Amino acid sequence: MPRFPTLIPAVAIAITSVLLSCVNHDLGSSEPIGPCDAVGTVSFDDDIKPILEVSCIVPGCHNGSLGPDLFWGDATKFKAHAAEASRRVQLPDTDPDQMPKEGTITSEEKQLIVCWVAQGANIDN
Repeated sequence: MPRFPTLIPAVAIAITSVLLSCVNHDLGSSEPIGPCDAVGTVSFDDDIKPILEVSCIVPGCHNGSLGPDLFWGDATKFKAHAAEASRRVQLPDTDPDQMPKEGTITSEEKQLIVCWVAQGANIDN
């Protein structure tokens, strides 16, 4: 009996791997959703922290249950992930990487996060 039938699964896996590696994984930029100059200086304590407390530091999310680096009750830990958070809040609701996973944040709150990051993600203001 020829060995070719046993090669078919291996060839199929190889072809599938090549095709999947060609997929564009760019999920978009983190360009501001609105002009940041109209927002003014965004304060971590006054603007960002309340958003995190209501929408992000919730059970099953960034409350420490995902690991200590993702506990966003700690401003320095959130700042380390701020650029990615900015990108993710701007993704369409249908994107699996969109944040927040549970609940919603307003367009204004998204803009505050994006502008805060664009302004340097200062946690001392």
